[in-house]
Amino acid sequence: MFRRSRIAAVVAFAAGLLGGSFSPVHAQAPVPAPGHFTADGVYIHAEPRLNSARLGEGFKNQPVDVHCYARGDVVDDTDFWYYLTDQATNVTGYSTATLVMLSGQSVPPCPRPLSPAHSG
Repeated sequence: MFRRSRIAAVVAFAAGLLGGSFSPVHAQAPVPAPGHFTADGVYIHAEPRLNSARLGEGFKNQPVDVHCYARGDVVDDTDFWYYLTDQATNVTGYSTATLVMLSGQSVPPCPRPLSPAHSG
């Protein structure tokens, strides 16, 4: 037990030196990037694949929160998909990046394949 608390103290100290903070209990996910759909009828899929289940549909200029990106099926010469939440319907899933415009903020890669059950 002493060893574990000492390691946590060293990590917290190092994070402080680097200008960050460390909280093993309350790690926070990155803030989603704002964006919007660029067309009508943009499907929100369960996975970054065209043949995966369709969970919902977005429409032009409808706002979204983009959580991360993943690689999937190629659509219009790119295999990037955004894991997002449609703000109008609260549906979370994947949409091809070709039909979503970010508002200037970048997003991280998804840590693992996410499914709507893991949305948060």
